[in-house]
Amino acid sequence: MRFPFASHAAALPRPSRQIERCGRVVSVRAPEGWTDAQIEAWLDWAEAEGFEVGDGDPLAEAMAGWAANLADNDALELTATLLLGLASPARSARVTPEVLTLSDPGAGERLAAEGARRRAGRRATGAVEALARALAGVSTAVSRCEGPRADCADPASNPALARAALAARRSGASDADILRAIAGERFDSVPLPLSPPPVIVALADRAMIASGAPDALLAAEAALEGDLLLTFEPDDAESAAGSARAPAVLLSLTALRAISGPAVEAALGDLVRLWSRALTARGALSVAIGLGGLADLILREGSDDAGSRAAQLAGTVTAACDVAPSLFVDDLEASLRLGLGPLAAIDIWQTGDGDVVRRLHPALAAAIRRAGGEIDSAERHLFGRRTLMDAPGVDHAALRARGFTDIELEAV
Repeated sequence: MRFPFASHAAALPRPSRQIERCGRVVSVRAPEGWTDAQIEAWLDWAEAEGFEVGDGDPLAEAMAGWAANLADNDALELTATLLLGLASPARSARVTPEVLTLSDPGAGERLAAEGARRRAGRRATGAVEALARALAGVSTAVSRCEGPRADCADPASNPALARAALAARRSGASDADILRAIAGERFDSVPLPLSPPPVIVALADRAMIASGAPDALLAAEAALEGDLLLTFEPDDAESAAGSARAPAVLLSLTALRAISGPAVEAALGDLVRLWSRALTARGALSVAIGLGGLADLILREGSDDAGSRAAQLAGTVTAACDVAPSLFVDDLEASLRLGLGPLAAIDIWQTGDGDVVRRLHPALAAAIRRAGGEIDSAERHLFGRRTLMDAPGVDHAALRARGFTDIELEAV
């Protein structure tokens, strides 16, 4: 029996929320557990897809329209998974279409040259900003000078200008740029938008990497820049490289566990089959399916072998797909739409009143509780006591003696 996504979505409470947009406020029906940022991310997606965002139920309308365009036969179930926060359309991964084999003779030179090119691109924006600041310093040295205009504009008579001009020259400014800055012309720099380069898919021998061979050094240097996806099996490398051309979806294992309970693996299989069928309806030969919240799920389950559990879930995805899937999906906007973030001790949480507060990550709290630890002690370690009651030196009694009222003391 397939998991009843549509039934769960139909029973999902979606009260109306007021969400601020550019110059207007929109009334949106959204699940109670969604944050304002999450709803805004979905509205941004809807507008980018060409759907009208107005009062009423714009989220459900946009999701239903998008699902119908993707796969009309499964539109109802697809829309349900979107409304439940189980899935989000995602961008295909930005990876190189070719696999770089680190054991090849020319791999080192290629990787070094590519790394140098990417570092230069990342530093270009900072260099332009530094040049703009240096030329602004030249103009400031002239404008703050007290004396005849000719002397203030002469580096020989204005030591501050001489120092500023030298700093601008060292930042890459030409003589013409410096002269224009002395004349009071502003240097308005608008750096070109820097799109992140695609991740390099590399194939290496596991034993060679473990031994610290030159392959390991190459991989480590590239990993420092965040530009390398290292694989150890040819099939994995080809799958990762193929994800650049595959339609993608990001799934939330956290949300799936919340509605399916212990049957999360069976529900995951049904969810993957649904989306795999929809994404390949137009002839795609592969799909990219990301498992968001994987670490969160494993922590909540308390698995003794996290690696084996992750491999088991990956096997469930592979078995449920009609085509060979890639599990490499890296889309921050899709993660925001699903309320996913990197696993950390501190979780940013929005209360029902709209306040944004910090708390111990629920998955870590569950793991601590399961291990017999004290949640209160963990929270005190992270946040302190968050009150002055019984604090040494300055406590509530001392403040009350200084005239603080009980209402004021509640805030501290």
